[in-house]
Amino acid sequence: MNEKQYGWLGIIIGTFMLLMLFVYNIKEDYHIIVAQLLLVQIIIGVIFYYKWVMPITIILIIAHVSYDAITLETFPVDAVFTSVIQLGVMFLLIYVLHLRKNLSKRLNNIIEATRIGSWEWNLKTNEVIVNDRWAEMLGYTKEELNPITSKTWESLTYKTDLDKSNEQIQKVFNKEQEYYDIEVKMKHKDGHYIWVNDRGKVTEWDKSGRPVLMSGTHTDITDKRNLKDKILYYHNLMDYVIDHMNSGIAVHDKDLNYIYVSKHYLEQYNIKEDIIGKHHYDVFPDLPQKWRDVHQKALKGEVLSADRDEWIREDGEREITRWECRPWYDEFGEIGGIIVYTEIINDFIKIEEELKKSKELLQAVMDNLPIGIAVNSVKPEVNFEYINDNFAKIYNTTIKALKEGDFAEVVYEDEKFRKEIKKKILADIASNNPDKMVWKDIPITKNGKVVKYVTAYNTPLPNRDLYISTVIDDTLRKKLEQSLEESAKESFIQKEKIEATLLAIGDAVISTDEFGKINAFNDIASEVTGFSKAEVKGKLFSDIFNIHNETTKKEIPCPVKRVLETGKTIHLENHTVLVTKTKEHKIIEDSAAPIRNQAGKLIGVILVFRDVTEKKQKQREIEFLSLHDYLTGLYNRRFFTEKFASLDSFEHYPLGVMMIDVNGLKIINDAYGHEVGDLVLKESAKSMMKVINDRGIVSRIGGDEFTVIVDNTSVEELENLKEKINLEISNHKIQNITLSVSIGYALKQDKDDDISEVLKTAENIMYKFKLADGASARNHTIQAILKTLTDKHALERTHSERVGKISKAIGKALKMHRDELTELEMSGLFHDIGKISIPDKILNKPGKLTKEEYEIIKEHTRNGYMILRAADEYSELAENALLHHEHFDGKGYPEGLKGEDIPLQARIICIADAYEAMTSNRPYRDALSVEQAKEELIKYKGTQFDPKLVDIFINKVLTKSEFLD
Repeated sequence: MNEKQYGWLGIIIGTFMLLMLFVYNIKEDYHIIVAQLLLVQIIIGVIFYYKWVMPITIILIIAHVSYDAITLETFPVDAVFTSVIQLGVMFLLIYVLHLRKNLSKRLNNIIEATRIGSWEWNLKTNEVIVNDRWAEMLGYTKEELNPITSKTWESLTYKTDLDKSNEQIQKVFNKEQEYYDIEVKMKHKDGHYIWVNDRGKVTEWDKSGRPVLMSGTHTDITDKRNLKDKILYYHNLMDYVIDHMNSGIAVHDKDLNYIYVSKHYLEQYNIKEDIIGKHHYDVFPDLPQKWRDVHQKALKGEVLSADRDEWIREDGEREITRWECRPWYDEFGEIGGIIVYTEIINDFIKIEEELKKSKELLQAVMDNLPIGIAVNSVKPEVNFEYINDNFAKIYNTTIKALKEGDFAEVVYEDEKFRKEIKKKILADIASNNPDKMVWKDIPITKNGKVVKYVTAYNTPLPNRDLYISTVIDDTLRKKLEQSLEESAKESFIQKEKIEATLLAIGDAVISTDEFGKINAFNDIASEVTGFSKAEVKGKLFSDIFNIHNETTKKEIPCPVKRVLETGKTIHLENHTVLVTKTKEHKIIEDSAAPIRNQAGKLIGVILVFRDVTEKKQKQREIEFLSLHDYLTGLYNRRFFTEKFASLDSFEHYPLGVMMIDVNGLKIINDAYGHEVGDLVLKESAKSMMKVINDRGIVSRIGGDEFTVIVDNTSVEELENLKEKINLEISNHKIQNITLSVSIGYALKQDKDDDISEVLKTAENIMYKFKLADGASARNHTIQAILKTLTDKHALERTHSERVGKISKAIGKALKMHRDELTELEMSGLFHDIGKISIPDKILNKPGKLTKEEYEIIKEHTRNGYMILRAADEYSELAENALLHHEHFDGKGYPEGLKGEDIPLQARIICIADAYEAMTSNRPYRDALSVEQAKEELIKYKGTQFDPKLVDIFINKVLTKSEFLD
């Protein structure tokens, strides 16, 4: 019932009472009856609607006075006097009620201004009256919540908090506490919870002491609670970080009393007691004056530190410390005390010294090796990173000359020979064949004469464009060889041994007598087998040379025994493994040959071998790469083709093949780059391997294409594997994009089924699913790309949404069809999607872009075109994304189109984009006003913007209310 209705009710009741009083007091003095009547009328009017009191009272007074004047035929003194008294009472009541109404209004204004929700609970009726703010906090209007009762409160309050709330309310009802004050979580209309501070008290009790009315307030404290929780989180995080730092940390106040210590600090100084609140010098009474001076300087604002400072414990133990002492400041900028960071670095110093000794030892070994060693690049020229002394000496030059000059020119004086040897070395290195990277008996000349012979080796360093170059002075060997040739007649046996040894230069050499006992054992043999010369001298060869087949693990017969038995040269098997003294397994290769005297009698055996473990490993790596995909580690197309063909036999039927294609990879590459695309392929490969495991063979046969081979299978199993792969891959998200694949499969049932037809069937099914699912996947991918862009750059979200809205408004002014308006709004929303591939540092740059940076920014139109064109749902938007920066005068980008050659929608977006940018705040400038933006649009009519569209925008769009702000 409103105020007007209350007023009419007052008149009806007043009139009724007038009749009742008149009938009841018919014999009483007329003026007393009228006075009573007027008093009742005033009171009723005040109770129901005080604005009616004055007109009703005046009408009745006029009627009263007029009636007396007519009836009494004299001046109605009594009626006037009575009426004056009634008017006085009326004005007094109206004034009091007016004050009460103003007071109530002020109270409501205060409540509204403080944004506090208020409530009043009638415990008799269970009705709750709330103000608008109470409902707004929870996302509702009062009308949505009506009728409001205690049940409404219970349905919106978190269960655990509700129990605590009821417990407190009961204490207030029991008069154990006067006020009710609690923080609770309440459910917002959109589903999340907010924190509310609910306060109240009982404002009315009945005669028996039971509560009748309870009133209170609601305050939204969500931000306060979130801040409190965040502060607590960071406090706990800092405690965790500090406790897990290597440094011990202590915080003191200005009086040097402890207010915080970390766990490492207590452990470092072996402190068992609680020292918080204690003075630093009470904990360390014998602290030297040096440290006391440091503390005083820090209290004056200095920051002091040392990296290798000695500290002597009470037990005399010497510790080396790294420390820092600095002041900390309170909220007023005053020094509040000092912070001390200390770390005992004994172990670090020890490791540092050991590393230094190891480095010096390694340097000494390298510099004193009897061979030359260097580390260098080869292309485009030879550049040295390390050279030992012997390397330069063997080449008859200096380290300085090798580093500063051209290697070939410094070492080889003959120009023709220099070109030939350089060409050969570069060709051998380019072959990547380790066997070719050995160059024996290279002559070194001086003044046209050979002064020495050298043998050089190159070993590539893994994953680097560097080589280890070694060189041996072979002059003595060469001269010895020449000398042996000249004296061959003197000792045939000597010649045989020396030649055998010469053939094994750089290899391990072991020789035995005719009984198989070792009589010669070179250094390399010692290195390879692990035995010293003294350990093997006179022992049977078979006692120290333990070999077996790497593949079968079977023992290989002793090669020396075989030569002694057959008298023939034998070669070790390709997979021969030598078990060394330390039980290390090394792959070796080479041969054993008989030694004969001049009479041809067998007098011993010489075994020449080398450690080819590293070489074999490299060969295996090459073999692995020849059959595996470098990115995912899966088998490659070559392996798939060969394996599928090899399984084409009866014992493997039915033979199943699955063709798998990753959806949306091109869009991901265009948007995020090939690194993210590679990550998608790796994650997809892992998911396939996880599902297939040992049941089949997974291969990557193309950019985004994979295959699975499963033998002895069925349609049911392949369908099950397909579902599992789809599910496993869909659990992965990269850059907001849920991964997906399209899968087709087919079975080869018997020999008559053509392999190529089976593969084609699986591929056709896969493409059928790709057509069905791929479009949806690409559309979702584009949505994810836009979300990634707008999540990273909040301004881009607002900008794109506003450009879409403004573009649609221009389209409406042009009376475009509804479908065209939808396309136009979507074009505005997606027009800058190509910015996903622009580096963040350029997009977020607050200052002016450089010319190079601007050229990169301009690429976003083509990038957006490539992304949107890939999805059917968005392909019609691609052209607008490409051309929205074209100018009407032909000076825009990327195509330089002019006038109406630019599509209409692109011309509209160009205006919307510019207007939105001008009227929005940017990091490098404040927003322009609407009038200033209008002036800019008019200024560039006919150059940057379509003049007709500018006029329509200004005169028909900007005049509407939603665009005036």
